[in-house]
Amino acid sequence: MDALCGIPVEVLKQGTGTVSPKATDTVNVHYHGTLLDGTVFDSSVERRAPISFPLNQVIPGWTEALQLMVEGEKRRLWIPAKLAYGETPAMPGAPAGDLVFDVELIEIVKAPETPKDVVLLDEQGKPLTAGDNNRRFFEASWVHKYKDTYYFSYSTGDTHFIMYATGKSPYGPFTVRGKILEPVLGWTNHHSIIEYQGKWYLFYHDAQLSGGQTHLRNIKLTELKYRDDGTIVTVDAYKE
Repeated sequence: MDALCGIPVEVLKQGTGTVSPKATDTVNVHYHGTLLDGTVFDSSVERRAPISFPLNQVIPGWTEALQLMVEGEKRRLWIPAKLAYGETPAMPGAPAGDLVFDVELIEIVKAPETPKDVVLLDEQGKPLTAGDNNRRFFEASWVHKYKDTYYFSYSTGDTHFIMYATGKSPYGPFTVRGKILEPVLGWTNHHSIIEYQGKWYLFYHDAQLSGGQTHLRNIKLTELKYRDDGTIVTVDAYKE
């Protein structure tokens, strides 16, 4: 067992790559997260779905430890609370204290072009601020095109809404138009939107089948409906 960047680690599987990711890179990983007593709080392994994210947008312990890994490598990380969510997490539903992660670095994802900042504007054309919790971008973005308009949809994080904004280009800027989905059972909510045989559908997840265990989610879908002015009818997952 080695201690790197103040984080004890154990190599579970040697990697095949030769390059390590930078903090600004996007990585594709499989992970299994537990408390020190073995209680699982989140696991892409149990969901059977690896996840991709920018390495500088996760907890500091991940950002530091994954920069020392190569593709194909799997490590066990003992991350202290100060490099995770803390002893009393500010984010609702986040695990407290020291955490253990088994992390496999599957791939360093290469961007097809230089990333650009996404700009979200309010009704007056001013950029949304981070303090606008009910409308600000937090994570889980998706872009689709309906008629001649591009729709940028996303999660607001701790307020649990799926919001959307529209623009004339897939690069934005986008003006916030409204809410797609009300909060669902379970802390996080991600989504996607597709068209099939002339109808539009919203895919999302909640934790209904597991009785509210956030890391054990199930997939749902419902038809998405547009008004004549292009706005989307808000979905409440638990009302007919």
